[in-house]
Amino acid sequence: MRSKVLVSVLVVLALLFSFGMAEKASADSILFPWLVKSSSVITLVSVVNTSDINTICRFDSNPAMLHYQYWYKPDDLTSVCGEVDTFMRTSENDLVVFEASGLVSTLPLFNDTPGHNSLVNYGVNANPTMTSAPTPSRAFLIVDNNDEPKEECFENSDEASLYGEAMVIEVNNGAAWGYVAYNGRGGGPGGPNSEPILGFADKADMQGEVMRSPRYFDSADDGTELEATPVVLLPLNKFKTKFFMTPENYAMWEYGSGPGARIGDANARIQLCYDPTPVNSGYPFTTPCGALSVTDDSCQPSSAPVCSGGGIFDNDERPISGTLPLNVVCTGAQDIGVADKLLNSTQITYLESFGGAAWAYVRSMIGTAFPSDGNGVRDKRTESDMIIGKLDYTEGPFAISGQSVNGEINDFKWIRNSGSRVDWDFARGINQIVQDDGYGD
Repeated sequence: MRSKVLVSVLVVLALLFSFGMAEKASADSILFPWLVKSSSVITLVSVVNTSDINTICRFDSNPAMLHYQYWYKPDDLTSVCGEVDTFMRTSENDLVVFEASGLVSTLPLFNDTPGHNSLVNYGVNANPTMTSAPTPSRAFLIVDNNDEPKEECFENSDEASLYGEAMVIEVNNGAAWGYVAYNGRGGGPGGPNSEPILGFADKADMQGEVMRSPRYFDSADDGTELEATPVVLLPLNKFKTKFFMTPENYAMWEYGSGPGARIGDANARIQLCYDPTPVNSGYPFTTPCGALSVTDDSCQPSSAPVCSGGGIFDNDERPISGTLPLNVVCTGAQDIGVADKLLNSTQITYLESFGGAAWAYVRSMIGTAFPSDGNGVRDKRTESDMIIGKLDYTEGPFAISGQSVNGEINDFKWIRNSGSRVDWDFARGINQIVQDDGYGD
């Protein structure tokens, strides 16, 4: 934090209140979709705040604060998340770096102390971490400045005023991977983060950060909401591969009827496919959903739109079929070497025993963890939006065609697709490729 000289504070305050100039600002927020807390893995989180601070919030009696909201769970796929909230003081152009689990320290790191040229003291009880979450845990983190009554402290805060980075570190051997936090629609005016409900769902993703499939199919659907992105699967006798998945809830943001991203039980599914075309690609619904129109966004299809060709391509262009969609609630991670999760035993044998490489389209689709009601109306916690990452890593030395590689490696990729942001048929965006109708020929 850096110091500012407060000139004629009482006069400024008097003018603000007498002329009604103390405006309530719009909000900004960022999402860290994957955090890890364990005895051997920690997560460094960095947050930058560039919003100017309203004069009335520059005093110890009324400090500006950022809100840190963690949603955490055990290392599984379908349990719901618990929540822990904390607030910590901030100032314009402030940078705070901390270890999110709280196992290393609960205080800001790297000599970010009150006596070091700071505008305001973080406070002796400053703790932006998820200390109370059990070990081990997986989690996601929302950092925002739109919580009453402190939202009034931040000026021009809807102009991408928050930025963040995360670094996940394996402390025993020093391997690490990281990413830049996701700011929905860049934090720009009119984006989801300038609304009361925080939204990080698809169509807010300027760089394709969120994968999405249609929630329903009808004759008017032009296919632009079907996002499928190729991923490479390296040989399992050399590498391990793990997918990281955090569902997002589009409906609660779109309709303004719920907490948006602030939920611990958003549900979507993920599938690896050699043909990502929906199985009921001819459209439309054959049965209505209760009294609702078949094109209603709250309608749950009787036959979920899975891939026509669940499976992978080997590196001789042959499809190996058999994958099924995998439900994820809140957040989770899955190693592809575990049979009957993302891959079946035949596909694992090809990657591991034979040592071949493969590729597949990765798709998200509507979740089925929470059943529809008696009228076929889907539970609003189920959606098709999902943030997906892929980590390729090793746990010791290995060789590639005789070339020794010492130590450990971690290579992380945020799986992206911006196809749903384009308004015409066969949309093309980030990683939006269209497979040939005669795949495998």
